[in-house]
Amino acid sequence: MPDKHLLEQELRAFMVELCAVLYRHGYQTVSLGALMRLVGIHPGVASEHDDTIIELGLEFKEMLQTVRAWQGGDWVAAEKTLH
Repeated sequence: MPDKHLLEQELRAFMVELCAVLYRHGYQTVSLGALMRLVGIHPGVASEHDDTIIELGLEFKEMLQTVRAWQGGDWVAAEKTLH
């Protein structure tokens, strides 16, 4: 059986990557419940987190630039919300 801690780390990393894709497509606020649905978590469980909002603003952009400094390129400013 896979290590639960390792699976949680991989899920967190995947969610950051998903947020990066959303950010590059112009989203600046994302509901945690919406992200949970996108990764296949049961809608009933995800709906409990619909009011938790993740801001994909300047701090997120700076974190991505630090993590991906080797890739180069510029991150587009975000202006959309995922519900």
